[in-house]
Amino acid sequence: MNVIKWAVFEGSPPRITVHFIDPGVDIGDIFADERVPVYPSDILCNVRDCASTQEIDLLARGISQLYTDHFPDLGKNWKKAGSTSPCTPALREIAENRLRMQLLPQ
Repeated sequence: MNVIKWAVFEGSPPRITVHFIDPGVDIGDIFADERVPVYPSDILCNVRDCASTQEIDLLARGISQLYTDHFPDLGKNWKKAGSTSPCTPALREIAENRLRMQLLPQ
């Protein structure tokens, strides 16, 4: 839920992922990921709204891969998903300022 805020806070381009579920929280193998576009006039809620729409499309495409046998080989260089901690109001404000100043790589 806080992945967009944390990416912006850390100065990274926001990304969304689809991953398998393991016994832990957000630790399964990632099999699809995409960068979320950020535009000069965006604020965090705009980026989050865009990511939410994009997540649905990416998930649908991932599920389609499962049913069409075009599924990647899990044994090759897969990343693990990582859990994100809650984003405090102070950290959110810093992220919002970084977004406003366009301190993200393009």
